[in-house]
Amino acid sequence: MQANDSESIRARSEAVRRYFTKTPSPPAYGTAIALGGFAALCTLPALAVIVMGIGKHEWNSCFSCVSVMSVLAAIGLIFPALLSYKRGKATYERNYYLAEPKPSDAEIDEWHRRDREFLKTYAMRKLDLSPEEIRRDNRSRPLVIVGPGPSAQVRLGADSVVRFSCHDVLIIYLTPYHLAAFRCVIDLHDGAIKTETTQEYHYENVVSVSTRQSHSPVTVYVEGQPREVIVNQHFALSVASGEQISVATGFKESLALSGNTTFAETGAEEAIRSIRSRLREKKGGAADTGSLQ
Repeated sequence: MQANDSESIRARSEAVRRYFTKTPSPPAYGTAIALGGFAALCTLPALAVIVMGIGKHEWNSCFSCVSVMSVLAAIGLIFPALLSYKRGKATYERNYYLAEPKPSDAEIDEWHRRDREFLKTYAMRKLDLSPEEIRRDNRSRPLVIVGPGPSAQVRLGADSVVRFSCHDVLIIYLTPYHLAAFRCVIDLHDGAIKTETTQEYHYENVVSVSTRQSHSPVTVYVEGQPREVIVNQHFALSVASGEQISVATGFKESLALSGNTTFAETGAEEAIRSIRSRLREKKGGAADTGSLQ
């Protein structure tokens, strides 16, 4: 069973790696073609000498020397031309193998969905919450906010949805007496949790929950190349002590990808509505929760 799990994880990791690896364009073989062309030109003097010799029924030693030199030059160019072609073909095939075949967008989304489902149970254990509490106060499910993880690889799917190789996931459980939050970075390649934190706040200490504009830069990798982009929207939850939980939910830039790009559903709006509703219940009125932009 463990062997099968290990094989499944390796297969998933390889598939995700290929999904975010740029598929190379077929090589143009420009150097090989140029060298081959020069080699062909070098054979022209030899052909001319042969034609002249046949026509005059004689063989001039000077012309024969030119003929030999031109043939040698052609041979000298053919070998590097073939070597250049072989190297270009081998490089293309190697890079193509690293990028293809890619999994579908649906397969990537399914792995991401499984990761989130696992994290819901994992977060509940980390926060020491019982299933009874969850069923009573969260309708059997927590609030889940998802954004891109640090230094994530980015790819635009066929549906124009931006997908990331790792995710910043915030899971919030609303209990009768407090808000319990679990946050982690999870790698899509193998579902491994890279970092994790837990926080608990009494409702009276929560002072703001909203989506906020931001101009903070983050680094992502587009087709393997690092690019600094501006985050223009965050889900933000603030408490009286000055602490804040913030998850990126939108980029200001298009990431230089073709077409319009959008994030997958982040869960931020549903989380804001639910938390605001709970704060009104607990505080007897609306807290300063900010505007939903």
